[in-house]
Amino acid sequence: MLKLIATTFLGLMVLASSATADMTETIARHEKDTSWLFISSANGLSFDGTTVTLSEVSPHIVMFTDRPRRVAEAVPVQAFVDGWTKGGDESFQKDPPNAGFTVWAYGAYQVSVVEISDPVYDGQKLSFKVKPVEGQLPKSGEHTSVFIDGGCSPWDPRC
Repeated sequence: MLKLIATTFLGLMVLASSATADMTETIARHEKDTSWLFISSANGLSFDGTTVTLSEVSPHIVMFTDRPRRVAEAVPVQAFVDGWTKGGDESFQKDPPNAGFTVWAYGAYQVSVVEISDPVYDGQKLSFKVKPVEGQLPKSGEHTSVFIDGGCSPWDPRC
């Protein structure tokens, strides 16, 4: 199980792993590449059992990698959604990524990992189809952080 601690970074709720080995182990167990990490935040979450919808979404997704060197930048949410199918066999469309969710719900932070697909963004709400991996998403919540494990970035010209 992921052991995560909530901290604040650049106005986003960002999770720092209390043990990097735990995060790597969990991702490896589910055969997902973590070359890139995409981070988003939202003020609300609703989940109907198959689709998670984030409301009051931060207008940018922060993406970074430490491989082969640290690169970090922010991309608009719409550009992230538009890039979902780029990259051929390494695209998120072809190989849906895992996403870690940390949600303030029912008076405590709840952590879960799901596979996400089929993003839709309408300028205010971002939704994904989800398949459970570990933990359980709450039906509703506030102050949500999403960490999407990606292989090749859709913005990387090598993809």
